Amino acid sequence: MTNANNPLNTKLSNGFSYSNSQVYKYYAGYSDSFVVTQLEQISSLSSNSVILDPWNGSGTTSLVASIKGYSSYGFDINPVMVIVAKAKIYTPGEHDRVAVDTLHDLAKKIPKPSTVDDPLLLWFDSDTARSIRKMELCIRRLCGNRNSAYMKLYLNLDNISPRLSFYYVALFELIREYTSSFVSSNPTWKKSIGDSSELIGKKFNQILTDYLNCINKLFTLLSRTINANRAIIKTGDSRRIQLTDQSVDCVITSPPYCTRIDYAIYTRSELALLGYNEMEFNYIRRNMVGTPTIIDRTTESEWSSILNDLLKEIKTHDSKAAASYYYKTYNQYFHDMEKSLDEIHRVMKVGAVISMVLQDSWFKDIHVDLPNIVCKSLENRNYELVTLESEKVSSNLRYINTKSKLYGNNNNVEAILTMIKRS
Repeated sequence: MTNANNPLNTKLSNGFSYSNSQVYKYYAGYSDSFVVTQLEQISSLSSNSVILDPWNGSGTTSLVASIKGYSSYGFDINPVMVIVAKAKIYTPGEHDRVAVDTLHDLAKKIPKPSTVDDPLLLWFDSDTARSIRKMELCIRRLCGNRNSAYMKLYLNLDNISPRLSFYYVALFELIREYTSSFVSSNPTWKKSIGDSSELIGKKFNQILTDYLNCINKLFTLLSRTINANRAIIKTGDSRRIQLTDQSVDCVITSPPYCTRIDYAIYTRSELALLGYNEMEFNYIRRNMVGTPTIIDRTTESEWSSILNDLLKEIKTHDSKAAASYYYKTYNQYFHDMEKSLDEIHRVMKVGAVISMVLQDSWFKDIHVDLPNIVCKSLENRNYELVTLESEKVSSNLRYINTKSKLYGNNNNVEAILTMIKRS
């Protein structure tokens, strides 16, 4: 591993090259300047090159690829992130400003729908949930659709347009603002309502005013004209990539870290807006790579020696539940990562470059060196190391749990791993 002389440019706090990146700030994302730098440093890319991010998240890779004129594929298992990524590549026009001006008139014509068993009732009182649904029907009318079913029911989310995604992301932002008091010190956890007196109550006129403010903010951020025709953004699983063999020239991505972070809960209220009930939400949550929930889908596998040694250390650690829950979560994580790396390998061309942002972690006093583990795993698939640069990170969600500090190993690093597929 080589240490970078300058700070790595993956941090969101390092600023943005493009204002589009500030749409729906996702705590797990990386900076657009990182993607810009990686694309500029890969000399083998041409105007016909295809860029892939199998964990596309909020869509930074697909955004920068579109701006730079490359074709791209972005997949994410969470439908909320698909909508966010599509919104980032939308260029609002004057027709949108004119359409938004009609929202007041539309609101007078559309009655509040029923909210029986509405997933939004987890945070909002009935009248507020109905008002939010009315706002949702208004923006659908703007985009020429009169369907009143939950989004997940009436439209395959892979087919949602960047324009409708734009209006939905503004509604996402509004709901995040309203439910911010239920977010704990861990940004991935949203508290449940204790009793009905805590439910959020808002009048429709206030919701309309606040929503227009969110829209106007997005108008400002999405001021750049982008040709989004070459970006394909879909729901998808990194373990089953929907592409043909050897069709990708470059992969720029960041997989879920091996830290048992519950990524789905971060978007729980947005999934509720799309109509996902508790059972459906938990299905998405349980099927994510890195889920802290144990799923009976793994077997003990043949790992690289470095990973074998790590799992043995975890399994034999003397701490409570090390041999049961914790060993199983790590085994499951690396099982899913190996399947993902197999799929990435399958779709990459020989000579293609992969660049990944990775962070290490700790289980008690055991170092989980994810950058080096992934590097060795790719070397076993005949990839050649280009660079592995790292820097210490000053904050980590691990430290929210104060007991983790008892083990003293509080140094974590974030790394950029770049490798070339040789065969």
